[in-house]
Amino acid sequence: MISVGYILCFKMSSVIMSGLTTITTITLFDGWENLYNIAEDIGKLGCWFHHSLPENRAVKALCYCFGGVVLLRSIPFILRRTSFFSYFDNEILFFHRSNNQVELIEIKKQLLKELKGDNRLPKNEDDKLVILELNIGSGTNISYYPKDAIIIGTDFLEGNREKLEQNILLKHDEREYSYIETNAEALEGIPDEAVSCILCFHTLCSCRNSVRALQEIKRVLMPYGKVYFIEHTREPVKFSASWFWQLNFAPSLFLVGCCIKGVEFQIDKSGFQRVSYERCHIDLYRQSRPMHALMPHVYGFAVK
Repeated sequence: MISVGYILCFKMSSVIMSGLTTITTITLFDGWENLYNIAEDIGKLGCWFHHSLPENRAVKALCYCFGGVVLLRSIPFILRRTSFFSYFDNEILFFHRSNNQVELIEIKKQLLKELKGDNRLPKNEDDKLVILELNIGSGTNISYYPKDAIIIGTDFLEGNREKLEQNILLKHDEREYSYIETNAEALEGIPDEAVSCILCFHTLCSCRNSVRALQEIKRVLMPYGKVYFIEHTREPVKFSASWFWQLNFAPSLFLVGCCIKGVEFQIDKSGFQRVSYERCHIDLYRQSRPMHALMPHVYGFAVK
């Protein structure tokens, strides 16, 4: 038993050491600049993997099948590290902050039209609406707000404060606003029941704990306040085209902080007294392939 254990320990240590040696020779941590470097690094890992396999043919075949699946599933990760495919990341981030597709603009008009009308939203002591927009970006939704509304914007991306300050609507109309660099799970800088309504557009997908984010949203809302949401969601129809897109690109979207969740079910369970939503598909076929996974959407509102 001692000799068998010694041999196993020696074998495992040699595999680990050879693996560490291989990892230190690849350019993963320096960044991949072209496909030749990727092929060379995959070749190094393949040689290490081949020499680490046992002699048993059945076990070796099983390991090869498993390794092939892992390699295929790693393609989105591998390509995303190249400078050639880095624009995918920028495209996805821009989509989440701008919401500028034609269908999304129509949905926003439908959801937010009551803000400038005769709405029944609660107001502060000065009889003003207090609007909180999560992940506000450069403020592409400010045109939907009343000019006398108080705006609170949050975002966790560095540099978005400067983008918001350059917004022409804030400068020209001299709107009252404040900015907090934080995420939706951490709204400690906003007092309880201080906000009339909240815009939650493509925000819950970037939350590590969306349940906690919804708790914070409820906390800062005034009684009878509303949260307006537009979020991409899971495709409910299995084995459909959108379902396969999500299955394929969910790992690569996760790398840029976008998780595909069934947010409508989370909102339903958050304790709002009224929840209303509809599902739709946003046409993103002209966008890059990872964006196709974001086509299923849900939008609506919830009342505290």
